[in-house]
Amino acid sequence: MQRIEVDGHLLTWQRRGVGAVLTVGACGYPGARRPGTTTFVLTVRDDRLRVELALLPTSRTVDVTLQPDVFGQVLPADAGPCADGSAGAVVAEWVASLAAGTRMWRPADPASAGLLAVVGGAALPLLGAAYDVGAATLREVPRWAAPLLAAPTPRTAARSGFGTKGTKTVARALVDGLVAPRPGIPDGLARVGPVPPPGRVALHRVAAALMGEPALEADRIARVLVAGGSPPTPDRWPDGEQIAVGRAVSSRLGPAGAERVLTEALATEDGLAVLDELCRLYPGVADQLPARPPSRLVALRDLCRTLLPVDPDPSAARWGRPPGSPTQRVPASRPVPRPARPGPARTPAAAPAAVRPARPVPTPPPDPRARARVAPAAPPSVPNAALRYPPAVSTLHGVEVGIDLRLVLPRTSDELVAWGRLLRSCIGSFGAAAAAGRSVLIGVEERGALAYCMEVAPDGSVRQFLGARNRTVPRPVVASVCDRLVGAGVLVPGRAANQVWLQA
Repeated sequence: MQRIEVDGHLLTWQRRGVGAVLTVGACGYPGARRPGTTTFVLTVRDDRLRVELALLPTSRTVDVTLQPDVFGQVLPADAGPCADGSAGAVVAEWVASLAAGTRMWRPADPASAGLLAVVGGAALPLLGAAYDVGAATLREVPRWAAPLLAAPTPRTAARSGFGTKGTKTVARALVDGLVAPRPGIPDGLARVGPVPPPGRVALHRVAAALMGEPALEADRIARVLVAGGSPPTPDRWPDGEQIAVGRAVSSRLGPAGAERVLTEALATEDGLAVLDELCRLYPGVADQLPARPPSRLVALRDLCRTLLPVDPDPSAARWGRPPGSPTQRVPASRPVPRPARPGPARTPAAAPAAVRPARPVPTPPPDPRARARVAPAAPPSVPNAALRYPPAVSTLHGVEVGIDLRLVLPRTSDELVAWGRLLRSCIGSFGAAAAAGRSVLIGVEERGALAYCMEVAPDGSVRQFLGARNRTVPRPVVASVCDRLVGAGVLVPGRAANQVWLQA
């Protein structure tokens, strides 16, 4: 057992077979059950590191292998090199020592690589290979990427992600495209040099290739894996649900269209944000798209925007639509057929009416595909009419509250239903409450896509403020939105329910 006090922490390291137990406590509390103590259980399985967080005083543990930043929160430690003699450097050396006698990845200098890189690379060998050429450290690894990054070889990783399409060409492209360099630096893991330049792990390329896998052949998958230059790192990686939506889009577009859309997303500056918005919009309008949708990224996104249900009579609303916002319309390439009017048949002039009676022209049967060409109707219990707002609220529509953040208001109950589909929440069922004035619903768009929604009570207090799938809203967004609503008189600062939001 090793025990050391450094940076105000009492670090205890105890080897147990092929693993170890790390205890991080505050100085003056040496006991494992004392307040302020965190215990990690580290084991080596199949030449990979597994990290579990012990929930003391019980015997339960939580797998945090894909969250290296847990160590950074406990010690703390940054996602970069550790200072000599710091707590992060000590723990990094201890974790790297587990690689002795195994094929587990470890850097040449654990302190220079950083604690988070040592933990992440030891758990995911392909991620460690990216760190070897100078890729920036990931604080958290998305679960959909774990099977590829955990593979011992590139060929195994390609097979894990793309099945029988994971050929040698795909494996080579996966390696070459895994690191996106900074501008002016050669691409790929194959770059050689005495001092690797800082780059970043290009998981956005892997995500795009997984989205296109149902429609793409091996050669097209390889081109997507190395597509684009160095687009901005996305604010958040896509989750498994978004990748599933992307796979549905690719299946709809076919091989050539899917490759074009995905490579445009990787090659343009705002392509990843547009692709993210497309994945949000597609499930709500998939049944309204034409048989051959556009195969350009922006054109497809714009078409999905136009198919969202919006106010049928914008002029009747008390507030205006922001410039450039989409309107409801049926695509011109797929008009809804109008049934012919029945009427008497014309008779020749030479034939008397008594001999040739008039025959009504039969009405053609309705087109069974016409239903898919119009927007879905609102729920029977909620009329599809423009929602009304108090003057203080109506002026907020389209107001920017920060960089890439804008407030929006639902126009109709139909649009509120679409919000519920986009955010994967129950907000779509609030139409009756909004129409009756029992709730005021305010959406927040991030980079043009709906990302959060706030419910405000009539007394000016926040009932809820959540993101997609009821996730927590980041504090900077909460602060920006609440400050603007307080200034507009929508939120009352004195309400007890608002204190937790106004202090964000």
